[in-house]
Amino acid sequence: MARQSALDAASGTPNDTTKLNEFISLFRDKDNVAVVSVLTYAARSDIYDARLNSVLILGNIIDNTTVCVPIVHLNDPELDSTDYGKNGRANLLGIISVVAPWAYFENYDAIEQTRAVLSAKVGENPDYKTTRTILDNIDKRLRSQTNQTNRSVPLPGEFKTACKNYIDAYRAKHTITGTFKY
Repeated sequence: MARQSALDAASGTPNDTTKLNEFISLFRDKDNVAVVSVLTYAARSDIYDARLNSVLILGNIIDNTTVCVPIVHLNDPELDSTDYGKNGRANLLGIISVVAPWAYFENYDAIEQTRAVLSAKVGENPDYKTTRTILDNIDKRLRSQTNQTNRSVPLPGEFKTACKNYIDAYRAKHTITGTFKY
């Protein structure tokens, strides 16, 4: 999907975004925590095309009902154990940055916790310049909220339960840092 759009652009072929927009609209109607989990694993994988396409889709469908999934993955120390982990982390940070300006209370808190931990972890290490830039962007996007915006609105019960269940299932298989309010 993303590769074809890039090939079209490189060849001068007109890019018909109508089909992509239709796909995204249909996909939004079907997405849930399980679907976003699959795409999140792809966004942090060692397969470039899988990362590229999953980030394109996630960036267009991620919302308050599903952002807990990439947040949990960002708190997985295994991201540090692979060569492609830096790319995966940058991808996932870019995805959660989409929701930051309108994140509900639980998501706002989880994004802020994750941002603070990762900021401390990467510090001034020059290998993490891109990560620091994305973390700074997330901070600005979070700070754009006020007490009158979504950051003080609780996540609706069914979505809070779905996130809590996902976190519990993920934690059973992996080590994650962070104490989330789901």
